[in-house]
Order: sequence, then structure tokens, then C-alpha cells
Amino acid sequence: FATIFAGSWFIGTATALGSALFFKYGSFRASPSDEHGSILEASMLLSWPYMAYMLAEGLELSGIVAILFCGITMSHYTVHNLSQHARKVLTAFFK
Repeated sequence: FATIFAGSWFIGTATALGSALFFKYGSFRASPSDEHGSILEASMLLSWPYMAYMLAEGLELSGIVAILFCGITMSHYTVHNLSQHARKVLTAFFK
């Protein structure tokens, strides 16, 4: 149990930290007023927890635990690296 939990925790946290770096150094907009880049940014943000889930399940660990820790870590680090419009799109999506 402890091995599965620790492995899933590591995968979720590592995936989330990777997403934070990806969004910090990535450029998704052609100009600051480009809203299509913000939608792309929001769409890509939703794929990171799924990647953590698939990686954990592929290694026969707990995908749910990986998503849990990925979401917690992304809410702390990744959200601050998104554009303002992408934050608005994601807030509307999750409401």
C-alpha cells in the first residue's frame, strides 16, 4: 500500500511541477490580445492531470491518487503561470 501511494504521489507531484515549468516558459499567444492562445492554454492545462492518471495506471499505481496530488500541486504552482484570460476561461469552465 505504501509503495503504491508513494509512487502515485510522486507521479502526480512531478507531473504538476512539469506543468508549472511548461506554462512558465511556454508561449501560447501570438499577441497579448490573442484569445485563441488562452483557450489553447486552458485546454492544455486540462490534459496534465490526465497524463498523470495514465502514467500511474500504466505503472499499475493509483491513478486517482496521482490526479489528487497533481491537482493540489497545480493549484499551488501552475495557476500563477497562466494568462489572465486563461484563468477566466478555466474559472468559468469549473463553475
